[in-house]
Amino acid sequence: MFDAVIFDADGTLLDSLWIWNSITVNLLKAKGIVPPVDINAILAEKSVEEGIIYLLDRFKLDETKQSMQVWYDKTLQQWYGEKVKLLPHAEEVLAFLKDRQIEIFVASATDRPLLEACFSNNGILPLLSGIVSEKEIGIPKREPAFYSETARRLHLDRTGSLVVEDAVHAATSAMKAGFATVHIGTGKLDGVPYNITDLRELEAIV
Repeated sequence: MFDAVIFDADGTLLDSLWIWNSITVNLLKAKGIVPPVDINAILAEKSVEEGIIYLLDRFKLDETKQSMQVWYDKTLQQWYGEKVKLLPHAEEVLAFLKDRQIEIFVASATDRPLLEACFSNNGILPLLSGIVSEKEIGIPKREPAFYSETARRLHLDRTGSLVVEDAVHAATSAMKAGFATVHIGTGKLDGVPYNITDLRELEAIV
């Protein structure tokens, strides 16, 4: 049914959402700032660069954009390279797709070097046919154009490609870009063709 599957990384293949839920909170606490309860929700749709600009402006931090970027890069490199593991059944499902000669790609807001280190550490990098990131594309995932450009760069026919996303804004964008889309999570996303709660359910879709 599908020739290719394009996976999100964080929260879809990787058990890494704890990073994004704690990294900014830790930073603000270290600077004596009580993190607002909505801070992670606000940053969820922003790239790291956009998030840094937002934090500098909102909290008037005594930092430069460059120093903040260095701190984020160093912290993320350590966590992705050493601590992040796969979500349950991720390797099993990727192997299933590979056995059926379905190409596997990753399109993520997280930078490629972080993902490559993490995928390599978890032994799944050889299963992937390609990785693209927001930084490379130059368009945030909240915009349907991100997925259109992803298809162009990866030479994919979107009618034969399936996108798997856990974030509502990203799943919605993929659908608007013309991709058959799977939303993985506990809540049902209206308008998306497939809603699943376990990656293994993907095997019946492809």
